[in-house]
Amino acid sequence: MHTRLLKFFGPTVIPVALLLLWAAAETMLARPFFGTPPDEELPLGPVSLQPDEQDTKGQSRQVDVLGHLGSRTFALTLDGSLLYFGVGHSIAIMDISDPLHPVVLGQSKGLPDIPLNIAVRSGYAYVAAGGAGLRIYDVRQPPSVVEAGFYKTSGEALGVALVDRYAYVADSKASLVILDVSNPAKPAAKASYQIPGMVRRILAKDQYVFVVGSAGFHILDVSDPVNPREVGRYGGLGRFAQEVVVSGDYAYIADGDWGLGVLDITDVARPAIQRLYDTPGLARGVASDKRYVFVADGPFGLRIYNVEDPSKLTEAGFYGAPGAFWAVAVMDGYAYIARGEAGLWVLRFIEP
Repeated sequence: MHTRLLKFFGPTVIPVALLLLWAAAETMLARPFFGTPPDEELPLGPVSLQPDEQDTKGQSRQVDVLGHLGSRTFALTLDGSLLYFGVGHSIAIMDISDPLHPVVLGQSKGLPDIPLNIAVRSGYAYVAAGGAGLRIYDVRQPPSVVEAGFYKTSGEALGVALVDRYAYVADSKASLVILDVSNPAKPAAKASYQIPGMVRRILAKDQYVFVVGSAGFHILDVSDPVNPREVGRYGGLGRFAQEVVVSGDYAYIADGDWGLGVLDITDVARPAIQRLYDTPGLARGVASDKRYVFVADGPFGLRIYNVEDPSKLTEAGFYGAPGAFWAVAVMDGYAYIARGEAGLWVLRFIEP
């Protein structure tokens, strides 16, 4: 998509225009902005996923639309057979052990801000909630979903990842904040780590934390969680890298207007670009399932790529409909999409 910007603005205007646009877009692309209408309260129990006329208006290939529910969903995550997702200023829990017959188990009261990213471990949900900081919810006994504690970040909390008893929080002003959450009622700041620019998302895997933001892609060794050490980086991405997923020896990065970035991380000290695939839209979210990568491509829907050969991506399917696609989680071919104002959508990918 970045090539189309050059054609539109021209080579003379584009440098100045981008400097002005980047300053404003840093925060705008990291989170949605809207008013605060009353949150929708989802009915507990089984969910009917019969698609309606709205669902079938989009164009698709190798994708079935199963249905949708709720509204204003911008974040979601899977923990086993449970899906945690935002509904306005609240979070909800849905059992998807039977994908065709999901069951809503519980929903929290409203947060002071909208959920932007969610991580779950040991019966607690950790929610990066923008200006409301990190909110921690006890989700051990749904339908009870109650706030156990919170930490007010200096800026907006944009992302969260869990390492042992610590939560790594992407803070729009303080970069990475490391919290001891062994007592969820009293999260305590233990350290911080500075990465240039704005950190948007964090992924924890094994002994590493993978970070994406306006300064590219960073790999931190967190063997000592309160003393992270950068072991590798790749700076050749766009300024609007949104999210990262790691599968095998590769990192797949939703890189905003630059599309989908594929990095070989076999040698974590030297991440090597394999492919920068210019998706049609604005890559905001990314997830992997078997040999496929799913990209929430902003206004251009869901794009699905076969990554058996990461250097030669091929599109295996897509679903496009009006509105923005913010985030995606996938399990066994079922894709759960955060579609902003349109709520949570459930799609089924049919392998070619």
